[in-house]
Amino acid sequence: MLRWVEFPLGPQVLEGLNVGRIDLVATSDALPAFAQAAKADLVYLGYSTANPKIEAIVVPAASVIHSVKDLKGKRVALNKGSDVNYLLIAALEEAGLSYQDITPLYLPPADACAAF
Repeated sequence: MLRWVEFPLGPQVLEGLNVGRIDLVATSDALPAFAQAAKADLVYLGYSTANPKIEAIVVPAASVIHSVKDLKGKRVALNKGSDVNYLLIAALEEAGLSYQDITPLYLPPADACAAF
């Protein structure tokens, strides 16, 4: 029997898969990579190509931040273990920065929007 279960965010879905509470997950590309880095025992059944045009790093219009390099020393809200987390890591690396150069604030999307 198939039962549809909704989870608030992707990381919780993969945790459910990892602990055996669910059997199959449709998810994005970065989430399984983060889960496997945390030693989750999972297998890919299929995949599609990434779509990098659906995510972005955004700042308020009047912000002094104009490039990724300007994030150094700043607080950055993101959903931990998500595609956005991967985007941030990759963008920081490309700008010559590391994750230690920012202060990550792990917030679910609704809370991040409110904080923004």
